[in-house]
Amino acid sequence: MAAVRNRDLARPWIILEFGAQDKYPRIRIGRQDQKDIASTALALTQLVPLGLKVQMSEARDMLGFADPDPDAELLSAPAAPAPVNPTILTPAMQAAIARRLEAPSGPAKPDAVDAAIDAMLAQEGWEPLIGPMIADLDQKLAKAVSIEEATQILALQLQGMDMSALAEKLARAGFAARIAGVAQEPLSTEE
Repeated sequence: MAAVRNRDLARPWIILEFGAQDKYPRIRIGRQDQKDIASTALALTQLVPLGLKVQMSEARDMLGFADPDPDAELLSAPAAPAPVNPTILTPAMQAAIARRLEAPSGPAKPDAVDAAIDAMLAQEGWEPLIGPMIADLDQKLAKAVSIEEATQILALQLQGMDMSALAEKLARAGFAARIAGVAQEPLSTEE
């Protein structure tokens, strides 16, 4: 629209009113391109530590900040905390470490996810689920003479796999582990 108005309105009007000119005023429609300040700031915080060189004045211009006056109070990054000397332990820390070392160390109690996996494997194991899907696969692959032929054998095997039983079992185990995690006690994977 701006090009049409410049060609059909601005230029003829200036020629009619003032005669031919070396330069003509231009009509602009819309705003100038606006930059996304948040994405620019995020890019700067991620790329500058990786070695990207950016002029500070250019970054200030992009973000809309003026160059600081020489005597102005400046904002800066917070000071890094003083490094902790690991050899200096408070008496409370020393007592906690001593209690830890004196406590009997038994096997850790399994969490809900471990308990769900153990229960599923104890009930029937993985073999009944995986066995039918990979039946005779090792014999078929042994007959392959090239990588391309092995790839075709695997692709055909994958197409013929019925993974519904495995998917059902995994869904039940995931659900049981989630519920057990919420309840803080192991649950069975059976209905």
